[in-house]
Amino acid sequence: MSWQDSMKLTPARGGRAPLDENGSTAVATRFGHNDLTRIDEARAKIGAADRSAFIRQTVVDRANAILEETDAHRQARRSAAIARKHETNVLTAVEAELFAAVADLIGRRTRYAWGGGTITGPSLGVASDHGSEASETVGFDAGSLEQYLIFRAFEIEIPRTPEQQFQYGRPVAEPRAGDLVFLEQHMKGHWPDYVATYLGRGCIAEAGSPGGFISMGALPATGVHLRRLTPQ
Repeated sequence: MSWQDSMKLTPARGGRAPLDENGSTAVATRFGHNDLTRIDEARAKIGAADRSAFIRQTVVDRANAILEETDAHRQARRSAAIARKHETNVLTAVEAELFAAVADLIGRRTRYAWGGGTITGPSLGVASDHGSEASETVGFDAGSLEQYLIFRAFEIEIPRTPEQQFQYGRPVAEPRAGDLVFLEQHMKGHWPDYVATYLGRGCIAEAGSPGGFISMGALPATGVHLRRLTPQ
């Protein structure tokens, strides 16, 4: 029995999940903390010994599923570029590094922690934007997760806050692994207060919100501002 047959993945939270040609939900578009119990059950059924490797493969498989199954209408603006870039199942070096890093954080149930996180990994922060000492936890907030993943992928240090990162990168029209992703819903005037990381294959990594965990989801088809940090 494969792990796909032995587990059901958590459905998308909010919005509409992609549909297949029969009008059925084809694949969940988020991957995070709630899926880990099902992963562990599936791993036990098929006898996989290496939990970290199993989680990494699950994350990559979910990424491929998101790319392959996402509704054509929602992906119309980017489908041609993404199809050209990902016509092979082999991950690029940057994609492989980013997916491995995110899989590790998800596997360790890394939390959102306001003020936490550095380029070397999660650190002590608070579980809410206005937390008290009682709510201290180890993890990342949006800006520090971006710093960490960019350092993992490119070994470069970028500014700490989403606003600084928005100014640091240059605008691009089509996504590439390692791009900074700023969502329209988190823009305050001309400046963002939140940032995500484009992993490749139609996926982004997010720090989430107070009380939540690091997760992976689908890149929205609209309402996105992309910034690139590396040369063309």
